[in-house]
Amino acid sequence: MRSLRARLLAGTVAATIVFLASTGLVLYGLVRSALYNEFDAVLGSKARILALMVVEGDGWHKIVAERSQFPEYEPQPDAEFYQIWRSNGSTMVRSPSLEDGNLPLLAGTVKEPLCRALPLPDARAGRIAGIRFVPRREDGEQLPHDRKREMVLVVARSTELLDQRLTRFRWLLFGVCAGAIIVASAALVLVVGSLLRPVNHLAERIASLRPEDLSARFSAAWLPTELRPVARRLDDLLRRLDAAFAREKAFTADVAHELRTPIAGLLTTMEVMLSKPREPAVYQETLRDCLDIGRRMQALVDNLLSLAQLEGDRVEVKREPVQIDYLLRETWKLYQDRAATRGAKVEWLLGGAVFVETDCEKLRIVIANLFDNAVSYVDQGGTVSINASAQGDQCVVTVANTGCPLAQEQVERVFDRFWRGDTARTNVGLHAGLGLSLCRKL
Repeated sequence: MRSLRARLLAGTVAATIVFLASTGLVLYGLVRSALYNEFDAVLGSKARILALMVVEGDGWHKIVAERSQFPEYEPQPDAEFYQIWRSNGSTMVRSPSLEDGNLPLLAGTVKEPLCRALPLPDARAGRIAGIRFVPRREDGEQLPHDRKREMVLVVARSTELLDQRLTRFRWLLFGVCAGAIIVASAALVLVVGSLLRPVNHLAERIASLRPEDLSARFSAAWLPTELRPVARRLDDLLRRLDAAFAREKAFTADVAHELRTPIAGLLTTMEVMLSKPREPAVYQETLRDCLDIGRRMQALVDNLLSLAQLEGDRVEVKREPVQIDYLLRETWKLYQDRAATRGAKVEWLLGGAVFVETDCEKLRIVIANLFDNAVSYVDQGGTVSINASAQGDQCVVTVANTGCPLAQEQVERVFDRFWRGDTARTNVGLHAGLGLSLCRKL
C-alpha cells in the first residue's frame, strides 16, 4: 500500500476498531460479572431465608413455612428449585418443582455460598447456590456447634432471563461500536483529506515549475510544520539546480570563447598563406605556428575530458611510493626556461626526502598545473617558492609566487572552471582557466 492517504485511513480505522472492540469487550465483561454477582447474591439470600425456616427437635427436622409462601418453587415453566440434605447425606426435603429429581450437593458457608453455573433438572441454563448450616432448635435451646447437626441446602434458579438481557446488551454494544466506527471513518476521511491538502498543493507547485525558470521558491509560511523541512530542502535543491544550469550555460559560452580565438587564428593564418605563393621557410614557420595552436587546443580538450572523467568517478588510481622532492624538481625542469625568460627566481624549501603513497602521474598533473600558474602570473623578476614538508602522516606541498595579488572574492572563485584572474582574458588559448579545477578534482 503506497498511498499515504490509504495508509493513514487504514491505520487510524484499524486502531479505532481495536480500541472500540476492546472497550466493548471490557464493558460487556464488567456488566456481565456485575449481573451474575447480583444474581448469585439473590440466590444466597434465598438459601439463607430457607435455612432460617428449618428447625429441629429430638431426632426430627421440619420446615416451618407454608408452600404458599414460596410460590416460585411450585411446578411451573419458570420454576425455581431447592433441596435440603441431612448430615448423613439423606434428603430431608426437596421443592415440589423438583418432583423426584435431585440437585448437585455443593455447599459453601452461610456467609459465602458456593455458586456454580449448571444445567437445571428441566434442562434450562441456571445457577445454584449451596450453603452448610446448623438448624435452630424448635424449643429455642442454644446448643454447642456440632458438625453432626450440619445440613446442606442448595437452591437453583434459571438464568434465561439474565442471558436474554446480556444478549440484548451485547447486540446494543455491537451496534454502538459499529456506528461509532462508521462515523469515525467518515470523519477520518474528511480530516485526512484536509491534512493532506497542503501536500497536494505542494505537488501542484512542483508541477508548475518550468525547466527554463528555476528561480521560483516555496514559501514555508503556509505549510504545516511537518512539511516545512521538505519545502526548505526543495528550495535548496532548486537553488543548486539553478546554479548548475547557470554554470552549464557559462561553461558552454566559455568553451566557445576559448576555442573561437585559436580557430580564428588558424583560419586567418591559412587564408593569409593561401593568398599568394611564399617561400618554403615561411610555410614551415606558419605550419609550426598552426601546430602550436593545435596543441593548445588539444590540451584544452584533454583537460575537459579529464574533468568529465573525474566528475563521473571514472578515473583509475594506481597507488605507488612517490618521492615528493624528486618529483617536484623533475617537473620544474619543464618550466625553468619560461621562468628564466621572466627573470623569475625559484626558491626551494624542501625538508629532505619525503615519500607518499599515491598515483604518481595524477600527482604530476597537479604539480605541473601549479607550476604553470605560478610561472605564468609571477611578476617580472619575481620569485616562485616551492615548499614540501611532512606534517604527521601527511605531506604538504605549497607553491607560491610574487606579484599576483587576488581579492577575497577572487580567491573564492579560483577553482571555478574557465575562471581567470585576468578579466581581460589575454593570452587566450594559453590559459583557459581549467588547471586549478582539474587540480581540485584530482
